[in-house]
Amino acid sequence: MVSDPDVLNISLFIPLAETTYSVDEAYEEIAGLIQLCWPSLPIKTYEIVHSYCPGKFDLSVDDQKFAGIAQRRTPNALVLMLYMSVSGNQDFRSQTVADFYTQGGAYTQDRWQFPTVDKATMTTLAALDLPTITIPKVEQQLLTTLTQQGESVDLSSAPEFLRSSQFTTEQATQLKKIQLRNDQLPIV
Repeated sequence: MVSDPDVLNISLFIPLAETTYSVDEAYEEIAGLIQLCWPSLPIKTYEIVHSYCPGKFDLSVDDQKFAGIAQRRTPNALVLMLYMSVSGNQDFRSQTVADFYTQGGAYTQDRWQFPTVDKATMTTLAALDLPTITIPKVEQQLLTTLTQQGESVDLSSAPEFLRSSQFTTEQATQLKKIQLRNDQLPIV
């Protein structure tokens, strides 16, 4: 994913003891949240084929993707992750990913399928009739909508947890796994 000051990445952690969501139900949950945040936008969920990182639950308006969803399941939690292009130069972001795919040899290998990125398939919330939208406004709208839906939101414990030995130990373990996998990848 491309990230810059006009892109918002959100992760919602749901303890597994509190949910029995199927994979699609979990995607529908976060897509529904975004639809509730901006009811005036005709937000649809389906794959925008020539966007970067396309998926079955891309969030789009008029066939232009402005957000993508991913999820991760651990023994303790379901994590719903959202990438949202709030404002800024989406054409530049799209071109950056297209160039990355090309320079990285994405189209010269046959192990994975990478999309041919068409910048016309991507947009921002600001370009979707929300010209004054900002990252803080999106964050506030998400928190307001979650609260209105009766969800409890903990914004205070993350900084302390990120400094804990439990987190730093797990982070180091996962980083070693990533490095081992990267060492095993063929050089293209």
